[in-house]
Amino acid sequence: MRLPRRVPWASIAELDEVCTWIYSDDADDRLKRAALNRLAAWRVSTALPHALESTWLILSAILQDTEASSANPGVSSFVYLRQTYALAIIRLVNGLVDPLQQGTYARPIGAIAAQIGLPAWLVEIRHAATHEDLPSLETLREASSQAMVWLLHNYFLPTISPLNPADVSPPEIPPLSPLLKEYKALLKIATRDASLKTRSKADILRLHRQLERWLGEIKVAWGIGFGQHGYDDEKERWAIDQLCFELLNKGVLFLKRIEGDLSNLSIPPNADLWEQMLLHVQSNHSTFGSQLLSHVVGRLISSDGDDPSFDACLSGWILWIVQIWGESQVECTAEETIAVILAEVGRTDPDHLMVARIRPLIQALSASDLELQGKIESLVQALVAPVIQPSAEELTLEMMEERLAMLRSATPSNAVMEDIRTPVHGAKNPASGIRLLGEEDGWKPCPLGMDPRVFGRR
Repeated sequence: MRLPRRVPWASIAELDEVCTWIYSDDADDRLKRAALNRLAAWRVSTALPHALESTWLILSAILQDTEASSANPGVSSFVYLRQTYALAIIRLVNGLVDPLQQGTYARPIGAIAAQIGLPAWLVEIRHAATHEDLPSLETLREASSQAMVWLLHNYFLPTISPLNPADVSPPEIPPLSPLLKEYKALLKIATRDASLKTRSKADILRLHRQLERWLGEIKVAWGIGFGQHGYDDEKERWAIDQLCFELLNKGVLFLKRIEGDLSNLSIPPNADLWEQMLLHVQSNHSTFGSQLLSHVVGRLISSDGDDPSFDACLSGWILWIVQIWGESQVECTAEETIAVILAEVGRTDPDHLMVARIRPLIQALSASDLELQGKIESLVQALVAPVIQPSAEELTLEMMEERLAMLRSATPSNAVMEDIRTPVHGAKNPASGIRLLGEEDGWKPCPLGMDPRVFGRR
């Protein structure tokens, strides 16, 4: 469950009021001073979001510049203003970029700034103010003005009037296929010629760094597409999901055509090509193994079964994941993997029609554990056992038999039912208590409801 996020304002209208004081066309220094004082008061009560902290610094520098200009300042005042402006720009850029350095390897600040739409020349001013001579006062004034405009459109307006989730466009995913193709070609050459393995280590390490930078860009894209206040674990899982989607394309982890089917499962023949990269990702991202397993299982269950070799390759990668990460990750053990498979089958196929198709995979996963194999086999047999529906005739006979049994159980034990379909007139059966009367008994036909003893008398 997410914890509530603490904000300094009592209501969104209060933040809107501060924004109006700062950015209104007819806002004078008095209103800007009121906004600065309100921000200073918020800083005392709680930590300000970085955007508001930068707004407070830049607005403070602008007001100091205005006051100094009206008082005819000297050289020392100009130096102080340049330092104040430069510090505000440095704090703004660093605070925006540093939290987005999510990967193991650092990414260029300019690349991150481009992703969040921060003007590139603000990054250049930050670099010059940090490592070179301070930019001129006019340059810093213009940079501060542009920074305030950026904060208005990227913080104040989205916070005051957030967009509808339906109106938010999905984040743009940087392409990964060129990197994967280069990595595949490099590993093919290195595996064919053992003498090139040592020389290719530097290139492999470079591609690993590029992959980590790509994951970092994905996390930044998550922040842009779904809001700047995302949680790190959500960004991590979303980035790994995007990597799994890329790996599941045919021609990457899955070969376009291999020899084999589900009746003869084995580790995919291209596992040696991708093992090094997969282990590298797992070492830096602990949830990668379980997420990749979930994606592969989902792809296998959703397959229509028309391509047995593709299903065999999918099943082979499931075996590889269990073999490599089954001991180190609880989510990737054979028992947990079988549970994930059956749960996915139950979710997508209530009639369990595909259980028979993936039965060889389940048997292969439980082959090393006899106790688990017995439990799973009995469960699978129950799932694949055909359900025989009785015919209408069998159902009717069954109902009649049940009714007959109920009648017999309700009949007294000393009563015997006599077959009177061919009765003999005058025959008596004391045991039955029922007999047919004849003429010798004085019986004669008469209208219904009349006493035969008085019928016909005058």
